[in-house]
This record gives sequence, C-alpha cells and structure tokens, in this order.
Amino acid sequence: MKTLLSITAVFECLTGIALIAIPSTIVPMLLGIPFDDDRLHVISGITGAALISIGMVCWLLRNSGASALAIVKSVLFYNVAGTLILLYAILGLQMTAIGLWPVTIIHFVMAMWCMAVLVKK
Repeated sequence: MKTLLSITAVFECLTGIALIAIPSTIVPMLLGIPFDDDRLHVISGITGAALISIGMVCWLLRNSGASALAIVKSVLFYNVAGTLILLYAILGLQMTAIGLWPVTIIHFVMAMWCMAVLVKK
C-alpha cells in the first residue's frame, strides 16, 4: 500500500505542477485542443492544484494504516472515474490527442493496483 500511495503521490504532484507551470504544452497533448483561450489557464491551474492535493494526501498518509486504506479507496474511485471519462473522450467524442491513450492506460493500471491492494486487506 505504501508503494502504491508513494507512486500515486509522485505522479499526481508532477502532473499537477506541469498543468500549472506549462499548461500550453500539457493541455494540447492531453486533449488535442489548441491552448488559445485564457480560460484554459484557470481550468489548468485549478486542476493542477487538485492533483497536487491528491498527491499530498497520498504522500502524507501513506504510512497511516486505516487512513491509508481510506485513501486507497478514494484513489480507486478517482482512477476508475478517470479511466471511464478518458475512454468516453476517446471512443465517444473521438478525441485523438497523443497523450489520451497513455494516460487512460495509466489510470486503468492504477485502478487495478488499488483493487489488488484492497483485496489483500
């Protein structure tokens, strides 16, 4: 569980920092849309801050027993929801950004890892 939460913390914090620091690179890569609207800075910043918050919680509670287990349950929901939303973007909305499939697969793998940890507990 500690490894899962540590890796989640690192990935989410790095993604959050990237969304805040270089949104004009990250957003087109993930969504395949031009970064030509100032409102995208706001959305990217808020999303980045939320991802950093997820990462911080994972990092700070990774050694805390029952609290860590609750975080894994929350991260499971996040990864399942992320996988489904991204699959909808790919299959339903026919989005084709270069980063969509890799991020979808990462969310799916992380969801499976969360489930494996929960089954063991």
